[in-house]
Amino acid sequence: MAEQSADLIFEPRADRGGVYVSWSEYQQLVNALADRIAVAGAPSHLVGILNGGWVVAQSLADHFPACVTGGIQSAASPAGPTVSLILSGDGSRRLAGADVLLVDEVVDTGRSAAFFAAHIAAQGAARVRVATLIADVAASPQADFAARTLSRLPNLVFPWRVRRDLPSYLDALLAAGPLTLAGFLCQAEKDGHPLPEALVSRALAGLAERGVLFLDSAGCWRMERL
Repeated sequence: MAEQSADLIFEPRADRGGVYVSWSEYQQLVNALADRIAVAGAPSHLVGILNGGWVVAQSLADHFPACVTGGIQSAASPAGPTVSLILSGDGSRRLAGADVLLVDEVVDTGRSAAFFAAHIAAQGAARVRVATLIADVAASPQADFAARTLSRLPNLVFPWRVRRDLPSYLDALLAAGPLTLAGFLCQAEKDGHPLPEALVSRALAGLAERGVLFLDSAGCWRMERL
């Protein structure tokens, strides 16, 4: 898989805490988003921005099974970002005249959604709307459909990205109070994410080096951030 163009990738922010979205919470968000879309009318195509938007698009396809589904991504090149689009089905690989719903798991600034929406429109789509699970109210342009809007997005950790977003996940667990290493491992197990002790230890040490966490005399990890 080509590497996504760096300027279109959402990066966790050091000044914002982590919030973990469980599978159950994720499904609730998908259901709420699907209800909003259904009221306005189902699209002909569901196109997810890789990687997370593709997951959400597949979940929405359960609500709109007649839709053509697909994924879209960009790759960096010397001439600028190049875009790859893959659609399901043999006779629906063209977007001419399509009613496309572009899907991402989060709309933060709106930059990624605007970039890919413009590309899809240029392929001849009759309409392009944007749907997301969670949107920042300051995003420009705003998503057409959002299950939830927030005024200041935290570092959201979705259940398919726990290891890749491990520092933010550990930060999210600490929001409930101090934890020992064993406590982190136990809670991750309860969340359905058994994690190697060495992996968690390295992540905690990295957060401590950045001044985000500290280990107290009782062996508990605590937040430095007030």
